[in-house]
Amino acid sequence: MKYLKIIGMFMLSLVIMGIAQGIAQLFDSLIPFLRDTIFFAFMYVIFAYIAVKFVVTRVLSGVLESYRITLPRFNKIYVILGFMLPIVVYSTYVIFVPGEFLIQKLEFSQDYLRNIFWAIFVNGFAAAIVEEMVCRGLLMGYVEKKTNIYIAVFSSALFFALIHLFNGGLNTISFCMLLISGTLVGLMFGMVTYIFNTIWASITLHFLWNISQLLFISGKASNDQPFQYILHNQSILLTGGEFGIDSSIISTVGYSIVILILLIIHRRKAI
Repeated sequence: MKYLKIIGMFMLSLVIMGIAQGIAQLFDSLIPFLRDTIFFAFMYVIFAYIAVKFVVTRVLSGVLESYRITLPRFNKIYVILGFMLPIVVYSTYVIFVPGEFLIQKLEFSQDYLRNIFWAIFVNGFAAAIVEEMVCRGLLMGYVEKKTNIYIAVFSSALFFALIHLFNGGLNTISFCMLLISGTLVGLMFGMVTYIFNTIWASITLHFLWNISQLLFISGKASNDQPFQYILHNQSILLTGGEFGIDSSIISTVGYSIVILILLIIHRRKAI
């Protein structure tokens, strides 16, 4: 029965993100300027928060803080880690992987604004808050209460990887790379949330990683990305395949380094 409830919570977490996104999209259609960006991002966060709060307080009779869903707070350690990860990964690409910078000449200036705002507010702000609130807050907290923190961190990490597989269009190699890298990212987010006892630790890492994609690194040019670094080497290990550099070997090594640092921090805190 316990594990059926856990499976149910996994499904509920998926439903919360899907419904919140759908409702936000409906509201967003009422706003003509820069639609699909700022307004959508804030509505997505608000509806997801309402749903998570309802489940925690009404369905589970708990409090948000016990699921590490706290008021915003920041610690210099995870802020530094959040900046370090994209700086190391992107610097490695630019310094060691041959390529060329490209500034795409989009037809209208509003296209630039839309893509930049999308990267900051939707991929950065909204995705980081909602995914961490659901995966590392509600889901990880629930599984931890039913089992233990190890199962909670790993299962929520695997869930995080699997939901990104819904993008589709992945060949076998890309699928495996995304599953591995996505699980490592989930472990990184889960560990930093547990160590610092707040989802704002993982939100910080998630947000800073996502907005770093304002510089689009890929093996081929994109028509809708303003700032790009096009790799000359087309190896799937470097490009990350269909999902992009998030799944590349360079990014995967970056996630692993942060995980090792978090293990050291956790060990020192435990002494």
